[in-house]
Amino acid sequence: MSWKNAATQIGSAVALPLVQWVNDGGMVIPRQPKGGFALPQSEAGVAKDVLKGAIPVTVRFRGGDETAYFSQQIRVAVLATRFVWMKDGVPIPAYAEGARGKVRVLALIEGEHGPFMGVLTFSGLASKDFWAAWRSHRERVRKQTRAAGQEAPASIFFMTLRAGTQEKMSQGSVRTTVVLSEEFSPDQDYIGDQAFALIRWDEVKTWAGAPSNGDEPEHDELQLETNKEEPEPQSHDLEWALRFPSPVGGKSFPKGTPLGELPGQAVQYIADNLADKYPDAARAARVILEHWAPEGDLPF
Repeated sequence: MSWKNAATQIGSAVALPLVQWVNDGGMVIPRQPKGGFALPQSEAGVAKDVLKGAIPVTVRFRGGDETAYFSQQIRVAVLATRFVWMKDGVPIPAYAEGARGKVRVLALIEGEHGPFMGVLTFSGLASKDFWAAWRSHRERVRKQTRAAGQEAPASIFFMTLRAGTQEKMSQGSVRTTVVLSEEFSPDQDYIGDQAFALIRWDEVKTWAGAPSNGDEPEHDELQLETNKEEPEPQSHDLEWALRFPSPVGGKSFPKGTPLGELPGQAVQYIADNLADKYPDAARAARVILEHWAPEGDLPF
């Protein structure tokens, strides 16, 4: 069976291992030059595998130090996504001052011994990076499979996410960007018949349809299975905020540039000084800044 045939079959409470994005290589022992993906040892027991190419390390998680399998890149096929608002480490039903968004991604993950189902988590700016990578991957899948004569959803193709550059934030914290590998071929990156057979699509739909607190920035699970257009983002929505056009220009960007592409100082200026004249733009800027707040425990 080819990926073209598999694309036509989609749509026809299991414990899942959790893979966490670690922003700062300084939270890893031995220290790593960048952040990356960590599969805690306890979660590896659920997966019955480890991330492909991962090394054993100790990671300073919120709950304490734990042995984990760490890699600066991961190959995944995204099946569905959820978005939740978190405040003080607790999910809340809607956006509130001081809340940060967290993205949970149900995916087929490449392990040392083959693919396994798991959940990836991204918070703060890392969630922004993930959305950008996921949009780019979906678009290239759409274009290349359509050109091949059978448009297929991105859910049956692997994409590779890597640790990019390490940045020092204004608050003094450090974060590593999440970037998408540019290499992609439908034939080479199709997950394969064996992996396709592992996916229980009814369970994917159940996971995707479970209540998630807060406004969701995207309903990718719907597009994965039906290729429908994305719904219009709602207020206090990160994707809406990132796309909101700047009402003013600056030395390094013209008026109308999406807020998500502006320097942090420009976003802060719009949030602090333009609320009276451009209330929607200021609101969007505040949503972005809430996601830019440092997350997790500091490495000291």
